[in-house]
Amino acid sequence: MNRFKGKTAIVTGAGSGIGNAIAKALASEGANVMINDKNADSIDQFIDLGNGKGLCGDMSNTVDIKKLVDYTIAHFGSVDLLVANAGITQFAPFLELGEDEFDKVTNLNLKGTFFLTQLVAREMVNHGGKIVLISSNISKRAYPNLSVYSMTKAAINMMARSLSLELAPYQININALAPGATLTERTINEGVDYSKAWSAIIPTGRPAEVEDISNTALFLLSDQARQINGQTILVDGGWTGISVNPNQT
Repeated sequence: MNRFKGKTAIVTGAGSGIGNAIAKALASEGANVMINDKNADSIDQFIDLGNGKGLCGDMSNTVDIKKLVDYTIAHFGSVDLLVANAGITQFAPFLELGEDEFDKVTNLNLKGTFFLTQLVAREMVNHGGKIVLISSNISKRAYPNLSVYSMTKAAINMMARSLSLELAPYQININALAPGATLTERTINEGVDYSKAWSAIIPTGRPAEVEDISNTALFLLSDQARQINGQTILVDGGWTGISVNPNQT
């Protein structure tokens, strides 16, 4: 399929995991893809695909955000698709979490997502586009020791809903995609049997694979989803209907 031939996409946090899967899927369907990551080696591996470029940068830093958008426009001429995936998870008890930890999570997950989306949208007003903000199913259900992370992801859901009103007149669709437990390089190496623990409590009997998330992202970025706007799409196998965490089984 070539659903995105002639389109240019930015995917942040794309050196591994969900972001990497989305970037590769977009490239396989004809898109020019600009990826961002803090890991230069991960970017170099992606560029070997042939129709991608990459730029290292910290997406909590507005200077780096502008460099990324400017670099994309310089190489590809425009930005048609955005996947704001860069983010960080911070496990910490609420009563112990410090200001530095709070700032680290909110600066990347919330501030960075907001200003990246703003800058890309300013370019998209000339021709329309599609934006997907990566949220989390933890934005919909409480989970121990993830107070700040869940706050930022809930805010991202509201960002998509709010911005849909302001961006729709410019033919820009924006939605949030909220993955549940997903097998990635990070989760597999967490030191526990991640797949077994989550398979026991997810109604579908398994955690997501990165392709489950990338397939949904590409749908939201495609013309097939042109009437979906301001929504949060959960991809968690039904876990939010139960909300039991692995430590309760």
